[in-house]
Amino acid sequence: MSDAAPAATSVAAWARPAAPQAWTRFRRSVPALLALVFLVGIHLLALLGPYTLPLDPYATDPVQGLQAPSSGHLLGTDEVGRDVLARLIYGARVSLLVGVVSMAIAIVTGVAVGAVAGYFPRADAWVMRVTDAMMALPTFFLILAVLAVIGGGPIAVMGVIGLTSWMQVARIVRGEVLRWRVAEFVEAARMIGAGDGRIIRHHILPQVMPSIIVTATLGVAFAILTESALSYLGLGIQPPTPSWGNMLQNAQQYLWAAPTLAIWPGVLILLTVLSFNFFGDGLRDALDPTLRNV
Repeated sequence: MSDAAPAATSVAAWARPAAPQAWTRFRRSVPALLALVFLVGIHLLALLGPYTLPLDPYATDPVQGLQAPSSGHLLGTDEVGRDVLARLIYGARVSLLVGVVSMAIAIVTGVAVGAVAGYFPRADAWVMRVTDAMMALPTFFLILAVLAVIGGGPIAVMGVIGLTSWMQVARIVRGEVLRWRVAEFVEAARMIGAGDGRIIRHHILPQVMPSIIVTATLGVAFAILTESALSYLGLGIQPPTPSWGNMLQNAQQYLWAAPTLAIWPGVLILLTVLSFNFFGDGLRDALDPTLRNV
């Protein structure tokens, strides 16, 4: 018993990626670093922008509609005279919040399902068949159908996206749990009397965490794109609450008169999604234990 605990500790410590080495490998990727800088900046802008920009994104002034950029409105105004910059900043809050919360729901659900399927062989078959059945459904059209019935809004959008995005997470977690449940440190923990729940929480899930983090990062980009598409179609975030998606919807009627109304939210969606993807790729390479000595 005295030898089993040190063995479990040493093997588990080897299995986890060393943070300094991971950061060193991450810094070598210029796209990932630039993506991290952009993501930090856009999140700070979403959090602090409304307190530094003294403009109301809901205030209308039809007389000032479709104005060009000026000192009073740095990016101009939309069709009803609302400040475009203020709405972009508030829209960043909504779009980023939907992305993060949706993926948090998907991660919690997927980790729970994948851990149960991977650790308990008796549950594996039927749990994964349910997962495969969910993956066979056309996710976007399923989301459209559900939102058409229950209506849009931030809470509905976050819940529906999250509860239809957990399947890939579950499959990844299941594969990792299958790999680690037969590891020596898990066997050692089982020998000293650790229960299944403790083994999963304290010995297996920490090893799976790098894969979960990478999957979550890439999943946020998917959730932001999905929310933008839903809002563009009129089933996502409802006006007057600004989001990048419904700003695109409003701008389509003024593509020739004021093309920048569509350009600004489109560019922000593009850069944010690309940044999450580059950041996720950089994290995947940095946290890969096979590159420990590279």
